[in-house]
Amino acid sequence: MLWNLNNFIIDEFQSKLSAESWEDIFEESDRNVIFNSFSNIDLKIFYARFTKRKLNSTYNTYNPWITRGINVSCHNRRILYVSNRGSNDTTPKL
Repeated sequence: MLWNLNNFIIDEFQSKLSAESWEDIFEESDRNVIFNSFSNIDLKIFYARFTKRKLNSTYNTYNPWITRGINVSCHNRRILYVSNRGSNDTTPKL
């Protein structure tokens, strides 16, 4: 996943931060409260403005040397792993 970034979105993020009222935060004397308040406002604006986008790449998924048999074996191995990963039993299950 990649963050969807461009100059327009970054400018909007900066303008929303500058439009935010920061007086309540700076009137506080406890550093932890100041940090948490700032972080909450910053992250709220960040996640509202920036979205994640899925990376569509076939670089890692397409390998001409991987045959159908290898894919089936990998799939079966994954099924066995998921079904046994929480077990303390050392005997193999087939």
